[in-house]
Amino acid sequence: MPSQPAVSPTTSKMDASTSSAGGTSTSSPPKPPNEPLANENINNAEPSAENPEDLRKLGNDYFKDKEYDLAVDLYSQAIALRADPMYYSNRAAAYMAQKKFKLARDDCQQAVALQSDSPSGKTFARLARCHLALGDAAGALVAVDQALKLEPGNAQSLQTRAQADHINTHLDRCRQSRQQKDWGQARWALEKAMQACEGDFPVEWRVWKVEIDVAKKNWDDAISSAATALRLEPNSPDVLTVRGLVLFLTNQIPASMEHLKGALRLDQEHDRARPLLRRVREVEKTKEEGNTLFKSGQLEAAVEKYTATLDLIGKNEEEGSGGHIRSVLLSNRATTLHKVKKYREALRDTEEAIELMPTSFKAIRTQARIRMALEDYEEAVRDFNRAKEALGEDGPAPDRKALDDDIKKAEAALKRSKTKDYYKILGPFLPKSRSQSTNSDSDDQAELLHSIQSTFLRLTSSNRKRILSDLLAVCDIEHLVFASNIIAPRLKRDFLRELPVEISLHILTFIDDPRTLARASCVSRFWRNLLADEFTWKVMCVKYRFEKSMWEAYRSAMEGNMSWEARKVMMVAPAATDALASAMEATAMVDDAKMLLDAEPETGERAMSISGGSNTDGGDTDSRATVSGFQTSMVFGGSPTIASPHQSNALAGPSRPHPNRPVIDTRRALMASVPRTSLRLPRKLEEQFSFKKYFKLAYLTEANWRRGGRVLKSHTSADDGVVTSVAMNDEWIVAGLVNHRIHVFAADTGAHVRTLVGHTQGVWCLVLVSKGGSPAAATYAKEAPRYPRSRGGSSGGATSSASFAYDASMNAFGFTSGGSSARKTQDAGLTSSAGGHSIFGFPPHGGNSTSGDDAADVGAQSMFGAHLKPTDVCNTSVGWGQSTSLVVSGGCDRDLRVWDVATGYCLHSLKGHTSTIRCLKVLDGRPIAVSGSRDSTLRVWDIQKGRCLHLLSGHTNSVRCLDVAGNIAVSGSYDCTARLWNVDTGECLRVFEGHYHQIYAVAFDGIRVATGSLDSTVRVWSPETGVCTALLQGHTSLVGQLQLSGDTLISGGSDGRVIIFSLKSAETRYRLCAHDNSVTCLQFDDRFLITGGNDGHVKLFEVESGTPIRELTEPCEAVWRVAFKKDKCVIMCKRGGKTVMEILSFRPPEEAV
Repeated sequence: MPSQPAVSPTTSKMDASTSSAGGTSTSSPPKPPNEPLANENINNAEPSAENPEDLRKLGNDYFKDKEYDLAVDLYSQAIALRADPMYYSNRAAAYMAQKKFKLARDDCQQAVALQSDSPSGKTFARLARCHLALGDAAGALVAVDQALKLEPGNAQSLQTRAQADHINTHLDRCRQSRQQKDWGQARWALEKAMQACEGDFPVEWRVWKVEIDVAKKNWDDAISSAATALRLEPNSPDVLTVRGLVLFLTNQIPASMEHLKGALRLDQEHDRARPLLRRVREVEKTKEEGNTLFKSGQLEAAVEKYTATLDLIGKNEEEGSGGHIRSVLLSNRATTLHKVKKYREALRDTEEAIELMPTSFKAIRTQARIRMALEDYEEAVRDFNRAKEALGEDGPAPDRKALDDDIKKAEAALKRSKTKDYYKILGPFLPKSRSQSTNSDSDDQAELLHSIQSTFLRLTSSNRKRILSDLLAVCDIEHLVFASNIIAPRLKRDFLRELPVEISLHILTFIDDPRTLARASCVSRFWRNLLADEFTWKVMCVKYRFEKSMWEAYRSAMEGNMSWEARKVMMVAPAATDALASAMEATAMVDDAKMLLDAEPETGERAMSISGGSNTDGGDTDSRATVSGFQTSMVFGGSPTIASPHQSNALAGPSRPHPNRPVIDTRRALMASVPRTSLRLPRKLEEQFSFKKYFKLAYLTEANWRRGGRVLKSHTSADDGVVTSVAMNDEWIVAGLVNHRIHVFAADTGAHVRTLVGHTQGVWCLVLVSKGGSPAAATYAKEAPRYPRSRGGSSGGATSSASFAYDASMNAFGFTSGGSSARKTQDAGLTSSAGGHSIFGFPPHGGNSTSGDDAADVGAQSMFGAHLKPTDVCNTSVGWGQSTSLVVSGGCDRDLRVWDVATGYCLHSLKGHTSTIRCLKVLDGRPIAVSGSRDSTLRVWDIQKGRCLHLLSGHTNSVRCLDVAGNIAVSGSYDCTARLWNVDTGECLRVFEGHYHQIYAVAFDGIRVATGSLDSTVRVWSPETGVCTALLQGHTSLVGQLQLSGDTLISGGSDGRVIIFSLKSAETRYRLCAHDNSVTCLQFDDRFLITGGNDGHVKLFEVESGTPIRELTEPCEAVWRVAFKKDKCVIMCKRGGKTVMEILSFRPPEEAV
C-alpha cells in the first residue's frame, strides 16, 4: 500500500464547529457505543483536543467498549499534552488488553517513576503482571512486594505472586533436569513455564528449548525452534550461536559459519560462538581433506582423516551424539572401509550412522553393499529396499537406477542361495532314469525343464491340478507372488467395456473420489473416452456442492454465446442468485418456442457416446460419434436420458419452473417478440464450457483453501491508518482508511493502481459498482410498483412521496444507448395478458387488477421474497450498463463522493448530510445509493445525475448500519430501533422495536431482517408484519457482525465468539470461540467461514460442521477487515505498527488445470 501522510484519528473527531437546528458538528468526536448519542443534531459540549483530561475520559470510554487502538491513541495525545502518571497507567492497561506487554511494562515503569512521591499499588500490580507475562518472574515478585506494601491483601497481587512462584518452580525443575540429562522432563517443565506467560518469552528460554531439542535428537523441532527464535530476536548473539550449532550438527556448515560470524559481530567475546566457529572450520577442513584423498584413491589415508574429523565432532549427548554430520562422516568412512574390504568395521560404522540418521540413504545403501560382501543376502535385500524408500520417488534418477540394479543383483543372489532340487520335487512324475540322475549343470536343467513341460501336457486334468497343487505347496512367498503376477492379468476382464455404455456411465456416478476417476481414465483409451462424459463430471460437481458456482459459470458461458435478445431473457430472472433456474428456464423456452426446428438433425453435438468397437484403437478423433445404435443425451440441468435406436433424436427437457410464477409467462412473451435465430443455444456448448474442466478447477481451488494458496501481493503502508472498509470484485480491490485516503488495486495482480484523493477527513464506508451490467434490466425497473404504506402507520417518512424512475437508456453519466428502451419494453410483452403482472410480479403503474384494501394486501404480500436480491457481502453492486467501474464513498467530511475508478476522477461530490456518513449501499442494476449518517437520517441519491432524491427521516439517533435487498432498505440506529424503507418512494414501511441498546448490525435478504445489538442479542424480524420471529442469544457482549444467507445466520461479537444459527429451527448450530478479542469482521459462503479479530488472527472454518480448518496468515497485532470472493482473499491488518494488506490467491496454476 503506498505510503501517505499519517493523520491522527482524533483529527477527525476533535474538529471544532457545530451548527444549529438541523445541522451537526463539522466533525464531532464519536461517542462510545455504550452511551447513546442523544440528539446529535443539537449543540452539545464536545471534548476539547487541547484538554488532556477530556482526552483521558474519552479514551476510558473507548477502553470500556474494547476499542483499544483508539483508546491508546487518545491516551498518547493526553500524554503529549501533560506527562501524568495516570495517563501512562491507563495506556499501559490498554496495551495489556492488546497483549503488548513490553510497551505496557515501559509505561508502568514510567508511571512508577513519576509516582515516586506517592506510589500507587495499582501501578505496581500492573507492572508485576507485565513482568510475569514476559517471563520475568523475579521482576514480577519485586513489583508484587511493592504493591502488597501499599495495598495489603490485594487479591490480584496475591494471584500474581502465586503465578510467579509457579513459574520459578518449573524453571528450577528444568535446570535440574538438564543437569541430570533428563531431557524429556526438562522439556516438559520448560513448556509449563512458557504456558504461564501471556507475552513473549525471554530469549534465554528459547535458547534452552533449542538445546533440549538438540539433546533429544528432535532435529526438525530444533530447526523450527531456532528459526522462530531468530525471527523474534534477530540481534541476539545467543540465538545466532545456538542456530549456528543446529546448522552445524545438521551438516549445513557454510550457513553455520555465517550465523556464528554474525554472533561475533554483535559480541566479539562471546564465550560460545568463538570456540564453536573454530571447531566448525577445523571439521570442514579435515572433512574436505578426507574427501580429496578418497577421490585420489588413497583410501587408508582417507580413513585416517575421516577418523580425525569424527574425533573433532565427538559424541557429546548434549549435541545429539554428533547429529547428522557425524552420521555423514561415519557413512563416508564405512564406504572407504568397504573398498579396502574391512567389512566388519564398515558395518559397525553404518549401524551407528543409521542410528543417528535413520533416513540416510547413503548409509543404508552402503550397509546393504557390505552385507552383500558378507553374503547375508536376505538382510542385503531388506536394506536395499529401505534405501529405496529413503531415496523416494523424487530422488536423483542415476541413484534410483543404480539402486534398482543393486536390488536385482541382491534378489538374484538370494534366489541362487535357495535353489530347489527339482529332481526331488518332481521325481514321481519323471522317468525313473531322469529322476535318479544327479547331474545339475545348466544343460541338464534345461533338459529337465523341457521334459517337465512335455510331461505336463500329457497329463489328464486331474493330474495337472495335482502337480500344480504339489508345486504351490513347496513354493515360498516370493514364488507365490511371482505366480500370482502371471496368473492375475490372465483372469482380468474389462467389465466396463463388456457392459452396455449407459450402465457403465451409471456405475461411474457411484464413485465419489475424483482421484479414482482420474486414475481410471489412464487405464485404456476406452475408459478415457468413457470418463470424458460431461454428465459424470456434472454429477461430481453436485456431489461436491459446486453446483451453485458451476451454474453461474455455465450461465456466463451461455450468455457469451447468445445474442443480446436471448440474454435479455436471462436478465429478468426473479433473483440473480437463481442462476440454475434461469438457465434451465431459458433452455425450456427455447424448446417450447420451437426455435430449433430449422436446426440440423441430431448428430451428437449435444450427446456423448462411447463405441465398443473399432474406435477404441483408432485414435481419439471424435469421442462423441454416435455408434452402436444408442446415445447418451446431455441436457444441462436434467438427468441422462437413454435413447433407443428408434429414438436417438429424443432429448429430455429440463425440469419446468413452478407454474405459479408469472414471470415465466412474461419471459415466454418476451421470447416471442425476438427473432428465433437470435435465441438459438450455441452449438457444441461444451467447447466453451466443460463440466470436467470446471470441476478440476473448483476441486483444486478448494484444496488450496484448505491447505495451500499463495500471497499474490503484499502492501505495507508507511503509516498506521486504520482500514474502515474494503470492497472487491473480479476487477478491483478498493480500501478506505481513516486517513481520508482510498486505495485502488488490480484484483488479478494485486498491484496498486491509484489513490483516490478528495475526502478531507476519514472514509467510513464505500461501495464498488461494477462496470457494465444490464441496461435492459434497468429499463424494466421503471415498472417497479409503488408499495403501500404500513397499515400500522409510521413515525417517519420521506420528504417527497413521488415514486422514482430514471432514464435507463442513459449509460454511465450521460452516454446514451441506442434505440428506444420504452418501446422495446412494450413490444417485448412485459405485462402478461392473464394477470396484469409486471415482469417483477407486481401490478404496473396505473394497473388495477384489484381495488381498495384488497389491492393493498396483494401488494404487501408480494413486496418481499426471493425476488429481492440481497447486497453483495464484498461491498460491491452490479452496474446499470455504465462503461466504467465506480466507487461511491462517504465519511467524516459528510460528503458522498462518486469516483471513476479507471481515471481516479471524482465525478460527483454530493452534499446533504450534516454529520459523518456511517453506512452506505448501492442498489444492483440501478444508479441509486442509500446512505446513513450520524445526523439520524438516511438519504437516497441518484449517483448518475448527482442529486438527492429522498430524505428518510424517522430515527432519533445515529444511523449505524444499513442493508438493502432489491429496492427495500433496512437501517439500524443507536435509538435501539430498525426501520424498513421503500427506496423508490421514500416511505417507512416498518419500525422494528425490541432491543434495549444500540443496534450495530443489520442483515436483510428480502425474506428476513436480522439485527445485532449492544444488548448482546440477535433478533430476527418479519418484514411483512414487523413481528420479531426469533430472539437468538449466546453472546455476552456487543454483536457487531452479521451475515445472512438462506437459512443460516452467522454473528460475531466483542466477546470473541462467532455463532452459527439455523433460522429454520431458530437454534444455535455451533458456538465457536474464534478469537481472544473482539471479532472485527466475518464472511461466509456455502462452504467456508472466515473471521478476523483484534487478537491478530484470521481463521478459516467449515460452515457445515463448524470445524476450524486453519489460519490464513501469520498472527499480527490486529485484523481490521477481511473479504474474499471465489479464489481470492484480502486481509487488512496491522503488523509491526504498519497497515498491511495481503492478497491471497487460491487459484491453481494454469498448467495444473
